[in-house]
Amino acid sequence: MIQASNTIQTSSNPTVSVNATVSLYPNRNAHLRLFALWYFAILMIAWNIAGHTFLGFEQSWAMPFVAVLSACLAQIVLEWVDARSLGRKPRFSGSWLSFVNFLPPAMISGFACAMLLFPNERLGPIIFASVLSIASKVLFRIRLSNGSLTHFLNPSNFGIVVTLLLFSDVG
Repeated sequence: MIQASNTIQTSSNPTVSVNATVSLYPNRNAHLRLFALWYFAILMIAWNIAGHTFLGFEQSWAMPFVAVLSACLAQIVLEWVDARSLGRKPRFSGSWLSFVNFLPPAMISGFACAMLLFPNERLGPIIFASVLSIASKVLFRIRLSNGSLTHFLNPSNFGIVVTLLLFSDVG
């Protein structure tokens, strides 16, 4: 059975289980992917704080918190289901560091949905967009040449577009 994470050989560690998208980074370096995810997540946090504090974001402060929380919960649940169905351990298991490093993609999608959608005072469309963003990573995947699976859509863009199409009163 081919698993969603693949095993890559590096010079420092002969077999390391990593995310499939690592094969697209220079030298297949998992640390570059992790650095890029955390860098972007921190930028999204800073941008949301600046936007709500003095740049004039009109959404309530609840929007980013609810969006990120729902995206993180969806990612944890869907990873657990996906891991069980493929007979592997969830990528967030093992240590608290594995768990923390599992969250940046969900944080990025949640912040993007909260920043780019304006559902007035309703939280439902934000939750819908955040969960759909993460679900798209599991629903729309392709098999790479090395046999691993990876998503091929931009998760937050997919969630935002579908939300805008289904909720006519969301701007």
